[in-house]
Amino acid sequence: MFKEYKDVNLKKIKDFNNRDYLYHLLPWACNYENKDFYISKEVAGKTQTFHFPIVITKDGSFQTTFKVRGKDLDSSTAYELLSVTERMNETLKQLDNSWTLQMNAIRSKIKNYIRKEGIKSIPIRILELERSEFFNSGNHYESDYYMTFTWLVPEDNLQKAKSILFRENDKKLINDTFQKN
Repeated sequence: MFKEYKDVNLKKIKDFNNRDYLYHLLPWACNYENKDFYISKEVAGKTQTFHFPIVITKDGSFQTTFKVRGKDLDSSTAYELLSVTERMNETLKQLDNSWTLQMNAIRSKIKNYIRKEGIKSIPIRILELERSEFFNSGNHYESDYYMTFTWLVPEDNLQKAKSILFRENDKKLINDTFQKN
């Protein structure tokens, strides 16, 4: 598929300026700014609604990514890791075999400690001082997790959609396009 681009040195930024090269490297076809699907979350008595975009890929699958903040897994105990693994596995068991999940974790140091003001209780003030020293030691990390869900349309549904949306003489062109990309 990439024979004609074999001699391209992708380390040069000018290679990415040519749309012909970039198009073949990326798996995405288009981005659908979705207003139909949303997640509602109640925060401090108010309901917040989050819309998430859907990316349509070249193979006809749908993809979306969620950012999740959580505990730093490198500093978690074995019990905590087992608990997270068990919860993730139980959730993923509910998906059928047309789903794919990619997970990326980005671990970063915490630079600024948010100090709590107005603490009157002495034990809590002592704990706050210990937390402040711990954060300022430079050994505190947070992790951001990116979960990308991809759903591949079953082949029989895809063929049915093609037969409804396209005329007979367009089918050869469509099949050639899907096979090339």
